[in-house]
Amino acid sequence: GSNADFLELNLKYTMRSKVPGESFFDSRNRKWAEALEVVGKFLGAFKDLSVFIKLSRELEWLPGTLEAVQLLDLLKDHGKAGIIVANSRKMDIGRFIYQDEEKHLEEGVLCGDPLYDSTLAMIGNLKGDCDSRGVPIVASGGMVDEQQVLMSIRAGAVAVQLCTAFDYNGPIFYRTLVAALSNPMKWRGLT
Repeated sequence: GSNADFLELNLKYTMRSKVPGESFFDSRNRKWAEALEVVGKFLGAFKDLSVFIKLSRELEWLPGTLEAVQLLDLLKDHGKAGIIVANSRKMDIGRFIYQDEEKHLEEGVLCGDPLYDSTLAMIGNLKGDCDSRGVPIVASGGMVDEQQVLMSIRAGAVAVQLCTAFDYNGPIFYRTLVAALSNPMKWRGLT
């Protein structure tokens, strides 16, 4: 038995790996089938707990597709499952000069503000399909202040998962957010 209120399966790396010589389309189809299998096993293992599937940024194409229907139907059938939109973005930075030395950054990730707009777009594009199945959306990716938290909720998220805000401002920022969000959330009838 677990004392956790919920569990999260992070799909961060599911769509990122490549097999040399494999076509892009074959790779995507194979990786998607593997991801659905892992999600199915996760949901089956935790039937009585609230669970969330955290989408990879490489799944920005998901809304409005057959694949979205496949995933959301699995979550609906579980009955206590939601999605988290979405992770950081894998980013390689080409060669550049820094302090008279050539650098090349590979296998890094982009986080923070540059993700915010795509987070809102993904939430907005998934909202209808999620609402029709009773699958809640949690926003994650790029929110660094209370206005972005409120905009994420306005876009359709029922909750917000923060990381960058605390990376930028430290853990004490929690108190600032609570104070800044209390009245605007009350006015909107949110808890």
